[in-house]
Amino acid sequence: MSKRSFKESAKAVFDKVKAPKPWVFVIFLILTLLMLSALIVLLVLGFTQFWVYIINALTAILLAYTIYLIAHFYPLIKAKVMETLKKSKPIARYLEDYKYKSLVNTCITFSINIAYALTQGVLAILSHSIWYGTLAAYYIILCFIRGGIVFKHFKRRKVGDEKEYALKQAQSYRNCGIYLNILTFALSGSIVQMVILNQGYRYAGIMIYVMALYTFYKLALAIKNIVKAWKSNDFTIMSIRDLNLSDALVSMLALQTAMFQAFGEGSNPYIFNAITGAGVTLILIALSVVMITHGNREIKRLKLTNNNNKRG
Repeated sequence: MSKRSFKESAKAVFDKVKAPKPWVFVIFLILTLLMLSALIVLLVLGFTQFWVYIINALTAILLAYTIYLIAHFYPLIKAKVMETLKKSKPIARYLEDYKYKSLVNTCITFSINIAYALTQGVLAILSHSIWYGTLAAYYIILCFIRGGIVFKHFKRRKVGDEKEYALKQAQSYRNCGIYLNILTFALSGSIVQMVILNQGYRYAGIMIYVMALYTFYKLALAIKNIVKAWKSNDFTIMSIRDLNLSDALVSMLALQTAMFQAFGEGSNPYIFNAITGAGVTLILIALSVVMITHGNREIKRLKLTNNNNKRG
């Protein structure tokens, strides 16, 4: 075999390895899963022979290549899955309509949030904790405000006049800011009590790590969505996203108190809880003021526009 033909053959093999057929991906995926399962069984049973290390090395190579294949075929898999899902009109609308998706997600999480809030209420009764009770009330009221926003949205969609609908949306956004402002002032009193009495959340065992991951994820998602919502300039979506941010911020404060309860033995959490509590309160007040101000400005603009159109 000449040098040139060897290079061509090597390149052909490399191209096939780099971009194999879909059936090759399926075979490697199944083979990798079988090898992983066998390796786990061998390790659990305590086998330490030399051939076990060979299997370990082969499994690592298979796993690395399978991960590459997953990344390679991901666009194709995603396209096929999306094509199948979009054959259903409700799912297609959910995937393509950001506003509809936000409203559906709010409806789904409504029941989950209510269950979470009721759990905090039960804990408040059992532990005689004002802090648990306040957070339970806060989340319940926040849930009902969210529910009210969604209900009013679908109710107002029946209004034929788009200008009237836009005005109602702006008024709802302004009112949502007022509710959040009142709720924040009520929460601030409980934060002061929490700091003075050194109360906080308590999670059993590994749950604190799970809740920490969930809280950070919720905060990051809330920040991302609120930026996207403000760009859309849709008051219904902005209301939902603003409330989600307030929810995430209070959850972050609750997480901090839980971290001190779990790992802060011998430390003085008062100053840290006071600073975080004050920061969360100020951010929520600022957010509510922005909502009220922006809503009022838009209401005045829409009313002026509607009056000018009627005169014209």
